[in-house]
Amino acid sequence: MKERWNGKKLLYLMLLIVVFSLGLTAIIITGLIDDADGKESKYWFFEESMQTGKEVELKNVYIHSCENGEIKFLYDNVTYVIPGKLNEEYIGVADIVIDGEKISKVRIKPNFTTGTLCSYDDTTVQVSGDELKNLNKSQGIPVYKISEEVVEQSNWNDMIIGTSIIKCVMEKGQVCSVIIEESLPSDIRVIIKNGSSIFYDNIYIKKKSDNILIDVKKKLKEEGTTEHSVSDKDGMYLCDEKGNALGAAYEGEFRILMEEKGLVLINTLPIETYVKYVLPSEMPKYFHEEALKAQAVCARTFAYAHMRNQSYAKYGANLDDSTSFQVYHAAGRYEETDAAVDATKGEVITCAGNLIACYYFSTSAGKTNNMSVWGSETPEYIGVRISEDTNSPFYKWNAYIDRSDIREVRVLERNESNYVTKLEIKYVDETIVLTNENDIRKALGVYLQETVLNNGKIRTDLSMIPSASFTVIDVKDNMIVLEGRGFGHGIGMSQYGANKMAEEGIGYKDIIEHYFNSVVVKSV
Repeated sequence: MKERWNGKKLLYLMLLIVVFSLGLTAIIITGLIDDADGKESKYWFFEESMQTGKEVELKNVYIHSCENGEIKFLYDNVTYVIPGKLNEEYIGVADIVIDGEKISKVRIKPNFTTGTLCSYDDTTVQVSGDELKNLNKSQGIPVYKISEEVVEQSNWNDMIIGTSIIKCVMEKGQVCSVIIEESLPSDIRVIIKNGSSIFYDNIYIKKKSDNILIDVKKKLKEEGTTEHSVSDKDGMYLCDEKGNALGAAYEGEFRILMEEKGLVLINTLPIETYVKYVLPSEMPKYFHEEALKAQAVCARTFAYAHMRNQSYAKYGANLDDSTSFQVYHAAGRYEETDAAVDATKGEVITCAGNLIACYYFSTSAGKTNNMSVWGSETPEYIGVRISEDTNSPFYKWNAYIDRSDIREVRVLERNESNYVTKLEIKYVDETIVLTNENDIRKALGVYLQETVLNNGKIRTDLSMIPSASFTVIDVKDNMIVLEGRGFGHGIGMSQYGANKMAEEGIGYKDIIEHYFNSVVVKSV
C-alpha cells in the first residue's frame, strides 16, 4: 500500500511540475511580448503560429532597425519590436516568417527603382523615365513614407506628382511596395480644360518670342511621338487654327499628351506664379489689399493641400484650372494681386501642424457653413462664423424657376446656418430627393430663368442657383420664386466678408483666424 501511495504522490508531483512549467513558459512568452511593446494583442502572429502549428508569413514589412537582439518593423500600420537578429544589418522592405514564438526567416528585398514620380494609374507607375508595369494597387501594395527618419504607413494619396521621390521595391519583376521620400514641391502641374472636358481634338500654340504657330497634332505626327513640350521665357498663347490668341499668355511649360480620347494639355509652372494667376481669377483685384493677402494665402494653401490627389495622376498632373479645384488663368496678372502674393510668399494655413483643405467662397448667408451640406464630417478647423456680407450683390437675391416640368419644390431639412441639406423636387413624371448643396443648386439651375440681385441687377447667365440657402416664397402658374442669400457653398472664408473686415482695418492673418478654427499661418 505504501509503495502504491508513494507512486501516486510521485505522479501528482510530476503533473504539478508539468503544469507549473507550462504556466512558467506562458509567463515568460507573455512577459517577453509585453517587454517588447507593452501590448500583447499586437502579437497575433505568434499566437496564430502556435495555435495552428504552421508558419505565418508577413509580406512586405518595413524593417526599421536590427540591434540589441531585436528587430523593429512596421506592418499593416503597426510597429512591432520582437526578439531576433540578422546576419547583416538591413533596413528596408522584407518578408518575415514566424514559426511558433520566433522569427524563422527574413527574406530581404534589396531591388528597387528610384526617381521622381511622374505619373501612375492602377497598373503602371512612371518614375523618372522608367515605366514599371505589373502594378496592381488593388492587391494592397504597402506604401511607406520616410520623413526625418520617421517611418509611417501611407497611401497613394500622399504622393505628389512631379515632386515625390519614390522607391518602387521590385520582386519577380513586379512592384511589391513603395517608399516615399518627400520633398517640398516648387512647381505645380495644371490640366488646362477644354470647356468641361480635358480632351482637345487639336491644340494650337504660339510662342511670344517668335510668333510662330505650332499645330500640335501635326507636330506629334511628324515626330512620331505621343508627347510634345513647349516653353518660352516670354510666355505662350493658346490660339485658334488661324493663330488668334484665345486669352492671356501662359507662363512656364506646356506639355501635351496624345491620349485615346484626344490631346491633354498640362501647364507646369512655379507655385508662386500659379497663385498670381489664381488670385485675380478668384477675387476682384479692386478688393482691399488685406483681403487680397488673405485670399493669396488661402489659394496657396489650397494648392499645396490638393496636390496629393489621384484625379489626374495618370497624366502626370496635380489638378485642373476649373472650379473643381480653384480657377486658374481666367484673368491675367495685375500689380495689386501680384503684390499680395509677394507679400505673403510661402505662407500657408495649418491646423495642428498640418495643411488645411482651405475652402473659400464668394458670399455668406449671414453665417458660414459646415460640411453637412456635402454630407461629410466637418474637420475641426471649419466652424460656423457670423459674416457681414452686405457689400455683396449676392447678399440677397430672388431666383425665378420655370415650373413647366416641376410640380413642387419642398425643403425637408436645413442645417444651423440655414442652408438646405435635403430637398424634394416633384417633377411631372418622378420625384427626387437631393442631399448635396451642389446637386441642389444644379437641379434647380436647369430651370433657372433669371436671378434678381441685391443691387437690382438681373442675371440670366447663371447655370445654378447662387446658394443652397433659400426659401420658396411663391408658386405661380408658370414660375417658382426662391428668396435666397449668399453665393457659393458657404464653407470656410467668405471673400466679401473678408473684404469688409479688411476695410474696417483688420489684417489678413486676423481675417483668416476669424474664419477658421485653431489655425496658424506659417511659411513653408
